[in-house]
Amino acid sequence: MKRLLLWNSGGAQRHHFTAPLLIILLAAGATSLQANAQETGASQIGATVESVLDAARYLSPNLRAAALSTSAASARADRADALDDPTLSAQTMQVPGNRASMDQTTILLQQDIPLWGKLGLRKSAALATLDAARGEEAATAAELNEKIEVTFASYYKASKALAINTDVARISTDMAKVAASRYGQAVGSQADGLAAQAEVTRASIERVRLKRELSIAAAQLNGLLARSPDAPLAEPERLRDLPHPVPGINALLDRLRSANPDLLAQDARVRSAEAQRDLAEKAWYPDITLGAGPQTNYGSIGYAATVGIKIPLQRGAKESAEEEADANLGAEQARLAGRSAEVESELSQALAALSAAEEIGLARREQLVPQLNAAYKSSLAEYANGRGDLTMTLDAVHRLHDTQIDLLDTDVEGQVALAMIERLIGGRP
Repeated sequence: MKRLLLWNSGGAQRHHFTAPLLIILLAAGATSLQANAQETGASQIGATVESVLDAARYLSPNLRAAALSTSAASARADRADALDDPTLSAQTMQVPGNRASMDQTTILLQQDIPLWGKLGLRKSAALATLDAARGEEAATAAELNEKIEVTFASYYKASKALAINTDVARISTDMAKVAASRYGQAVGSQADGLAAQAEVTRASIERVRLKRELSIAAAQLNGLLARSPDAPLAEPERLRDLPHPVPGINALLDRLRSANPDLLAQDARVRSAEAQRDLAEKAWYPDITLGAGPQTNYGSIGYAATVGIKIPLQRGAKESAEEEADANLGAEQARLAGRSAEVESELSQALAALSAAEEIGLARREQLVPQLNAAYKSSLAEYANGRGDLTMTLDAVHRLHDTQIDLLDTDVEGQVALAMIERLIGGRP
């Protein structure tokens, strides 16, 4: 109240100052309210989503872990068809009495040799496991990219909403000054002055909330990069452009079926399970063991050779192994079918969300925001000329501000849908 009463002195001189003050202070505020922040051209992490994605490629421990798992699977596959280690055995036979000619010492090197294509099946299973590891690595990268893209969109929204709030706070402060001037000149009401002051407080409270959202989004981005939560990030400059026109579902489904990393990994697991099932069936076919080495007999040296055949007598164990392999194969095939249905449904939902975001965003950006901006300026002009009231002008500001926030929400929804589509089809649509 004291602040409002300070405007009581001034009389007629204040009356002539009111309208120019209102127009000069608020027209500039309206222009800045609808403009995005100036691009800084900074190349720091956080300026664009691409800068964050590039940093993740060498900072993310999850990507390193996935790459190491692939390397381990590759090392296993390299020697999956190698023979087992040979066995070196020594055998001596000593006959008591005067039968030295029967004394023998034999040294044998024995090697188990799988037959019936078992080594090839081992190799096939290992190579399929390697393909699964590669698919998992690609899926890990795609999931991380999606998280980064979604989080960056939230970071961008919080930053731009904070800039809008700054403009709203400046407009509210300027209107409070004008309301106080009009009240001091007896051409405005004290209620207008109080309402304008309430708007200043409201904008201040909103600023605290938006700062919290910005801090949370920044901490989440840094977390995805395995950085300290308070590590510096550049001001976000822009979001990625959405694809236009939105691609059709059939073309994207074809790409999903051929490039989705989850499906590729699961298909590889099915192939590995098939090879394991074939190996279980081959267990009924005997392997052989070959051996050779020197043999001594009463001072003379000769040679010995052996051939052994593994007899598949453990019927119960082999039947259990076959049942296990069949069950594992069925489970992997069921997982593939289930995951295929899931990702196709996710793609359809994401495509619908992307299409809606583009359509709604275009209407808000090119129609609704200009219309509300014109309404705001008209209300401002009427208030400046004494024909309107503060409530109408503040309502116009709120409608413009809320629509710009809604536009940011729509932009985020489009980015979320685009990130999901990229994860599902293995790249940009």
